[in-house]
Amino acid sequence: MKQTILKYSSLLALLGSPLISSQAFAAECETGASPSDSCTIDVSNITYTLTGDIDTNTTDNIIDFGSGANSNTLNFIGNITSEGLDARAFSFSDNDGNTLSMTGNIITEGNGANGIKFFSGVTNANIDMTGNITTSGVAADGISINASSNSNTLSITGDVTTTGDTSYGIVLNNSDSNTVNMTGGITTSGSTDSDAIRLNASDSNTINMTGDISTSAIYSQGFSITDSGGNSIEMTGDISTSGDSGVGIYMLRSDSNNYTMTGNISTTGRFGYGFLLHTSEYNIVDVTGNITTEGTAAHGIYYFGDGYNTSYMRGNIHTSSNGAHGIHSYNSDSNITAITGNVLTTGNSSYAVSFDTSHSNTTSIIGNVTTTNESAYAIFLSGSDSNDIDVTGNISTEGDSSNAFHFISSDSNDASISGNIDTSGDFSHGIYIGSSLQYDFNEWQYLNFRK
Repeated sequence: MKQTILKYSSLLALLGSPLISSQAFAAECETGASPSDSCTIDVSNITYTLTGDIDTNTTDNIIDFGSGANSNTLNFIGNITSEGLDARAFSFSDNDGNTLSMTGNIITEGNGANGIKFFSGVTNANIDMTGNITTSGVAADGISINASSNSNTLSITGDVTTTGDTSYGIVLNNSDSNTVNMTGGITTSGSTDSDAIRLNASDSNTINMTGDISTSAIYSQGFSITDSGGNSIEMTGDISTSGDSGVGIYMLRSDSNNYTMTGNISTTGRFGYGFLLHTSEYNIVDVTGNITTEGTAAHGIYYFGDGYNTSYMRGNIHTSSNGAHGIHSYNSDSNITAITGNVLTTGNSSYAVSFDTSHSNTTSIIGNVTTTNESAYAIFLSGSDSNDIDVTGNISTEGDSSNAFHFISSDSNDASISGNIDTSGDFSHGIYIGSSLQYDFNEWQYLNFRK
């Protein structure tokens, strides 16, 4: 054992000697032709213009805005391609007020090689990029903003594509009051955990996006907000996910966020919810577009253990697999859901509207409520009290054992319906109430129970 220690000690001493260098330092950036490999900006109040492509296999940051390098401007015209580990196209660390303007594409191939990365303490940076960002390594995000990097503005015109595992399109981690304006699409296709846009422990950010989002890996959300509050998101475009547990819009332990979307949400994987609010409060989700899900237990709208959220939707909800409810509330109270559109489920045991141990919620639907398969209730309440349900439209169930209203162990709920109720399957009731008290049904126009 002592001999081994002496060998390592000798090797470390040799590496630390003046004769051998274990680290290569990039040269200072200079206006003119782009460097062949990489360069560093470590001074302040300088304007640089670099023209030309960079194609390198370095394992260092390619253009690095170093610590304390403040109020610089870099105009970069050209493409950047890197093959090495951790070879980020642009990196910023602990500096303030820098401006980057780029016309060109970024391609990185190495693990950990982000397109653009803000390390800790980057403030008031202004990034304006026209071009695409493509990464293929593991943990290689398109744009990564981290660790108290606050009050920055990024404007991206172009697409962001990541293909490696745990590689996000855009991620904000513990960063506040940033603004991201994007015109372009985001596609992630790693085999696991590759969200298109992810906010983690980040507050009061503004994201404006015009473009489509697509994810294909397991646990890969279209838009993910975790432990974050006070963020404002406006999106014009569609969200599609195809991996299991790939949720269109996901909020976890996040409060007072405002998400406005014009576009459709579609998911095809198991547990691929249209949007999921999980132990989150006082959020507003406003969607103009349709929600379609194809996977098992993939609910259109899902409230889990939360309250005081408001969801507006102008569009239809359609779930097509088993156990996939249109709107599902579990252990959630005082949420408001207002839908102008139809709610349709076509799988077995797929309820159009479901409340499980949820109280004092208000749900309004202007449109038809339809289920077509067996044991698929239109309106289902279990262990849920003091909810208000208002349907302006027809309610119909087609499968056997599919009640239009199914209430069990639920009290003091108020249901108001303007429209027809039609059940056509065997053992399918218009209204079924078990172990429940104090219901108020009103505004019935016509009841049609064919079976």
